[in-house]
Amino acid sequence: MPRPKKIFSSTGSENVEVRRLGEIYWIYVEALPSKSWPLIKDFFADEEYNLVNDDPSLGQITAEKNEKLFLTLEHGIKKNSSEIYLLNESNTSLELAYFEDLASYISLNLPGYEGNSIAAQGLNLNKKARIVYVKKKLELNLDYHLIELGQHFQEQLIKQILRLLIEIGS
Repeated sequence: MPRPKKIFSSTGSENVEVRRLGEIYWIYVEALPSKSWPLIKDFFADEEYNLVNDDPSLGQITAEKNEKLFLTLEHGIKKNSSEIYLLNESNTSLELAYFEDLASYISLNLPGYEGNSIAAQGLNLNKKARIVYVKKKLELNLDYHLIELGQHFQEQLIKQILRLLIEIGS
């Protein structure tokens, strides 16, 4: 399995990257979701998107400009990080330009940014996985219930697990 590819990388003290694995793009941010959330909202306001729906407790935004897009903000694989996914109405990743625009905005505004969303604080606790050592063996604990998830989310989870294992191995 190939390692996720960096498409965009910031030069500031906080790392912001657009990554790709297969057909899936996401933005990696070295900041907790509660700090990333207000920056994302500022981006949509500055770019004059119409916010159809936003739920900071779930990390989800539905926005509309020329087309409808769906944003999901999650705690990243690494400690104190965020991952941002952008999907279209067909539930596939948006074009790279959307990711680059948002990543560039976050990269420019994140250093020194003092904002923090109280409503999105719960996202800071939703870690994707925990790696622990049990009797000299590595154990991966996941906080997902596969039976409750649809097939698309099961596939996404498996891809995220593979991404985690790739990052651990490097």
